[in-house]
Amino acid sequence: MNTYAELGDRDLAAGNGLNARRGRAHLTMVYMAALLLLFLIHCNCRADESRRDGYWWAAQSEVNQVGYITGFFDGLILEQRIFDATLYNATPPKASQQLVDFATNVEFEANTQMDRLFTRVTVPQIRDGLKKFYSDPRNRRVLLFNATFVVVNAIAGSPREHVEGLAETYRVSDIK
Repeated sequence: MNTYAELGDRDLAAGNGLNARRGRAHLTMVYMAALLLLFLIHCNCRADESRRDGYWWAAQSEVNQVGYITGFFDGLILEQRIFDATLYNATPPKASQQLVDFATNVEFEANTQMDRLFTRVTVPQIRDGLKKFYSDPRNRRVLLFNATFVVVNAIAGSPREHVEGLAETYRVSDIK
């Protein structure tokens, strides 16, 4: 059986076991804090790489762009399913009838807008619209989901002033 001295732990061999353990625990915490700090610095430096805006979009292959838009559509359908399930589970007596009526009206309006914006739009139309939208240097920092909203409004025939107003709003709010 090895002694503490043979294992190279002078504090434990000298009978300072508890202090040695505390010292090692403190040192371990210092190392972990340093690693966490380095990780956070690294993540912060790479934060722009995960920002999905016009620069990110331009760097994607056509296959990735089509995949993103297809996933976007799937996400919209998933959101609708979640909302429907939430509304179904919120029926009286769990919720007041007034709240259910309000939620039903919100769902109706949301579905009306979804139909107006997405029913007759195709993936290639959105891809081409995003390419055109991001060709304007003022739009390159607009986040992709906001740019998609601008593009589908334009495709759906929303008034030009409305589409331009949306674009300007996102140019300002997404500049961060």
